[in-house]
Amino acid sequence: MAQRSINSADYQELSVAVTVMQKQFPANSVISLHVHRRDQLIFADFGTMRVRTDSHSWILPTAAKSRSTMGRAAVMK
Repeated sequence: MAQRSINSADYQELSVAVTVMQKQFPANSVISLHVHRRDQLIFADFGTMRVRTDSHSWILPTAAKSRSTMGRAAVMK
């Protein structure tokens, strides 16, 4: 079976309404401020995650979900 891409750019122009990308990050990872063209659902399978936009901040505990608003800049830490 072919391995699925973990590059989010590969999922932005798909013709399907919903797709899935699983990605793991080491502890204390930081992703710089960026923008998504499509809405995104973030799932913390284990550990916690902090998600920030220009106007909001969320802490996601294990198995929590957060929906980011399309076009909003977000930082994950």
